[in-house]
Amino acid sequence: MTYSTPFARISRMVKELVSERNQQNAVEKYWLIWANAFIVFVGWVADITIPTLLFLSLETMILFALSKNTVHVLGPLWMFLFTFTANSVDVSQNWWWFLMLLAPIAGIIVHIIRFKPQIFSKENIFKGFTISLILCVISTSFGGITMARDNWVPPVVICALFILFAFGYLFFTATTPNSKSVAEYIAMIMFTVGILLILQTIVVIARIGNGEQILEAISQKNLDYGWGMCNQIAPAICVSIPVSLYYLSKAKKLSFIFGIIATIEYFIILISGSRGVILVGAIVLLAALIYYLIITPSKLYTLVGYVTILFVFAIFFAALNEQLSTLFNHLINSGIEDNGRVNELWIPGLQLFKDHPLFGVGLDYRLGELKHNSYSPYWYHSTPIQILACFGVFGLITYAMLYYWRYKTFVLSIKNPLIFAILCACLIYDGYSWVDTGFFPPNSFIILLIMTLAADRAIEPEKLTLESVKLCRFIKKKLDNKNKKA
Repeated sequence: MTYSTPFARISRMVKELVSERNQQNAVEKYWLIWANAFIVFVGWVADITIPTLLFLSLETMILFALSKNTVHVLGPLWMFLFTFTANSVDVSQNWWWFLMLLAPIAGIIVHIIRFKPQIFSKENIFKGFTISLILCVISTSFGGITMARDNWVPPVVICALFILFAFGYLFFTATTPNSKSVAEYIAMIMFTVGILLILQTIVVIARIGNGEQILEAISQKNLDYGWGMCNQIAPAICVSIPVSLYYLSKAKKLSFIFGIIATIEYFIILISGSRGVILVGAIVLLAALIYYLIITPSKLYTLVGYVTILFVFAIFFAALNEQLSTLFNHLINSGIEDNGRVNELWIPGLQLFKDHPLFGVGLDYRLGELKHNSYSPYWYHSTPIQILACFGVFGLITYAMLYYWRYKTFVLSIKNPLIFAILCACLIYDGYSWVDTGFFPPNSFIILLIMTLAADRAIEPEKLTLESVKLCRFIKKKLDNKNKKA
């Protein structure tokens, strides 16, 4: 008779739940994503942020510890942000916060001991994007290093955070399969997050009151989700739309459903009043619509989905004509107004770059107070200005490499229509960030890394290796052959 410990039984159960074997349909593949979204939504509606975060934290610990394939952790990692409500306590002041941090770390340690992933293998570390990410950690750490500081704790914390980002990316590339299944799973996370945010938007609007109060809240960009306002909801939901369009092109008879979902998502962006996302999203999504119509073998069903999009928009405009007219007049009147960005943020940011050209002033520099004392960066509302001001020429070089290798990774696997959808999502997020703050906030940085991971795992590692590394390997091979002959 064989005996097994409770840990072994739990381990077998978790492996069976997340195993790719016998996963013949979407429910069996993606049930964990949907379950997490449901838990996050219920926790958000019920205003129980701490218990929800604790659940996600313990879940990630269990998945790390018991599953060799860590792709299932990406769902809670993406969704944790959306647990915060307007009435959330400051979790940083609560002792539960430390447990929530320690649980995933413990799971990672157990995972490394049990499965021994090759995190720092040559194949994993010498990819172009990975090297550029490591260099960005270095340039971020050097930001403001030439300036006097009274408090060194903030830059050390910021440096540790970016080291965590780089290690996390290396960890996930070493613990997820080199397969398009990773991109499929990430795409479903993105799509599900879109549904989650639609439901949250309905709740937010329903709680405001009557029609006049709703219109006033929309015109004042005053929709409060707790975890963010209008300028946060717009990019968060916009990344879901390209995936909805991808599913539309594949769904045949059900294409109209995805057309409805994509339309509602873009309508939420419209009422958010986020001009950057509205404009960048419109350009990228138009390209996506044309692309999927060209490449899909089911053109008739795809056209049905597109007609559905037009039909749903027509319904919205007919039902809310007066309100939408007021909204669009507000958007048109504000036009390309910079809201003080140029004079109050961009010009001072460029001046800081001129004064500190090599390493910048660092992310912890408070422009208004002229001192280094903040854990939260002074936001210049533009990724290029942020890089120049905070990290100087060194940062400009390393982050230019990061951009190059991120999009080269996508281009190398762009023949896959799903990768094209995730590329569109990345372009929207990145493009909007050039006129706002969407690049450096931790949750945004994580989202961009997860989208890059989808493209990374869909292509052979050799194609992502730095050319200089390939050259060194070629020379070494020639020398070894020469020595053998000698």
